Amino acid sequence: MDKRFAYTQSFLSLLACGLFLASANHARAEGILSDEYVNPGAYIVMGGVTGFSEFKDIPATFDTSLGFMLRGGYRIDSIFAIEAGGNFLSGWDTQADSPAPGSQGGLTLDGGTATVNALAYLPLGRFQPHLLVGLGGMWAQLRTTDSVVQLCGPDEFWFCQNVYRQLDHSGSFVMKFGAGLDAYITRDWALVIDAAYVLPFGDLEDLRYVSFNWGIRFNF
Repeated sequence: MDKRFAYTQSFLSLLACGLFLASANHARAEGILSDEYVNPGAYIVMGGVTGFSEFKDIPATFDTSLGFMLRGGYRIDSIFAIEAGGNFLSGWDTQADSPAPGSQGGLTLDGGTATVNALAYLPLGRFQPHLLVGLGGMWAQLRTTDSVVQLCGPDEFWFCQNVYRQLDHSGSFVMKFGAGLDAYITRDWALVIDAAYVLPFGDLEDLRYVSFNWGIRFNF
């Protein structure tokens, strides 16, 4: 992995966060910010996620992946929040031939992350942009795209499940940084979008990707 690239990305994210907070303090001093839709306390976010691969040193082209995400956190004040969240991505597909004996079709990469995130908001009324930095863990598994067998039971007409051949799996430490926007419908409900660059280390260091999340937020 290019360590200089990782350090550069980390520095730029910290610099952006510093500039963001400086602009927030300036805006508050000018009386621009609004606390009308700021609701300190616990909240939950549920929705979907799309992963755009930025894989490095992998001799195959993978498509985008869809999944779901769940986050829960606490808004400390009008600017700062902390949260824990996770996402699952299923189906980064590639047409590379499977090395598994007797398998046909391509390969699929599934994975997910679990991170603790720090957020800095710019509370501009209904629309509140934010920056985020997260640390945590990531896992991934490589499997066949086509199932190798189908299991049904206890009755064939009740439930059937495809079984895939797992070729490899691993986990690693991960960090992410990005930005997003909360668009409030009411004081308690909001539409949420954000994008983050996900940077794994260790065994999964080549599996970098950009995650685009969308969902609904509820403030308790």
